[in-house]
Amino acid sequence: MNSGTINELGSKYGDSFFIFDENRYTANIQEVRSAFEKTYNNIGIAYSFKTNYIPRICQLALDQGLMAEVVSEMEYEHAVRLGFQADQIIFNGPVKPRNVLFRAFENGSVVHFDSETEIDYLEEYLSGSPKKTVRCALRCNFNLEGEEMSRFGFNAEDELIEEVYERLFQLDGCEPVGIHCHYQTSTKSLESFVERTRKMIAVVKKVFKGRKCEYIDIGGGFFGKMPAELKEQFAFKISAYDEYAAVIGSEFKKNFPVQEVRLIIEPGTMLVADTINFYCAVNNVKFIRDKAFVVTHGSLHNIKPCGRSRILPSLKVIPLGKGKSYHVESADITGYTCIDDDVLAYDFYGDIAVGDFLEFSNVGAYSLMYKPPFIKGQPVILSKKDDHYRVIKNNETIDDIFSTYIF
Repeated sequence: MNSGTINELGSKYGDSFFIFDENRYTANIQEVRSAFEKTYNNIGIAYSFKTNYIPRICQLALDQGLMAEVVSEMEYEHAVRLGFQADQIIFNGPVKPRNVLFRAFENGSVVHFDSETEIDYLEEYLSGSPKKTVRCALRCNFNLEGEEMSRFGFNAEDELIEEVYERLFQLDGCEPVGIHCHYQTSTKSLESFVERTRKMIAVVKKVFKGRKCEYIDIGGGFFGKMPAELKEQFAFKISAYDEYAAVIGSEFKKNFPVQEVRLIIEPGTMLVADTINFYCAVNNVKFIRDKAFVVTHGSLHNIKPCGRSRILPSLKVIPLGKGKSYHVESADITGYTCIDDDVLAYDFYGDIAVGDFLEFSNVGAYSLMYKPPFIKGQPVILSKKDDHYRVIKNNETIDDIFSTYIF
């Protein structure tokens, strides 16, 4: 981003803002679809709302022919209001309230059950709606090599998964149509996806036993695109779209040579991570016992609110020449909060001035959704298409933050 554009946007929208690149996002969707179809063309893509549910992002997913993958009442309602048809919505998640499940059953959305309590609700619903058919699947739980045990889904490594599927098969009005899993592995490696895919296919062959399985949904957990300087922070290989597609698609094609079983993926990070950048201005530069601190109008909460590791988005300085300039070495780029570990970048070296803007790339996944109203509200979000910018979320004001409180 050039300094003239940032200067203009900063003058108009303030000292911090996000920019969402629509062209990059739609290109990512098209590239992912193309990559998977090269190996296995019976592919379905369901965009993961939890990764980033900005309405414009979800609307573009709908426009591109994607389904919606939702995990809560809020996300389900959001998908419906945006115009997703009920049968375009996959309802996942560990907690689905009875009333929301009943609505999903009534509408004809596909539900992936996570517990037997949810199946109890299904039985209750069908007992009062004998003419309805509910399409559904189970979320599977199995061990992946080198990973901790997941708390989600049904144990697929003993007879439980067969017993629960048989319960569904015997239930009038229930139509089990597929199977589902989702894992956030530590390295998102190709090997982990091969293992996941093979185990899912094995479960299908065990539980469907001649019955038709329409799809296998292997969930998400893929890496998206990232610049070289960000990749270098990881101690393992960062896989690309076509690599994921090749190893997963080949397992499907080997087991389903006529491609009769649909492969569904639920990408979030893979599609949206590199489509949003965060920009914030330098407020001051200070030195404490020879240690430099660059204090900004941004926060770790804006770029990585979960703060699970020191891996941070790549940083670029956009010089605007508005204030006193400094040369710093091994400086911490810090945030506006009163928390010591609010650090947006470590060991910065170079020239920087008060009023310069900093660009943090690859912050489209989870960061905006995790951001708390701590100290300061969420800044404005702009959408960029070609060279045109428009607001898709306003600055959060004090009225927004306190609107649900009773004074």
